[in-house]
Amino acid sequence: VPEIILQGRRFCLTGKFVAGKRDEIEGLIQQRGGEVAGNVSKKLHYLVIGAHGSRDWLMSNHGTKIIGVAELKGQGHPIGVVAERHFVRQLGI
Repeated sequence: VPEIILQGRRFCLTGKFVAGKRDEIEGLIQQRGGEVAGNVSKKLHYLVIGAHGSRDWLMSNHGTKIIGVAELKGQGHPIGVVAERHFVRQLGI
């Protein structure tokens, strides 16, 4: 699990979250100096994956973001992939 630094870092959220609605999670990131991106790119620092999955994840935006990050990591881009439970624990939410 990567250490999470919020200040000046770019986050992308995917999936459904137990800790709150997506806009609430985004607000917490922004309040702590982080940026929220809607899509995966080389500029991304972290992909945070919500705890609620779906049996149809591969065909959803959730699945395509995970695949996109895996491809970028394979090209050498250091993007941290963080499960929701680790994310909220490190932030003390």
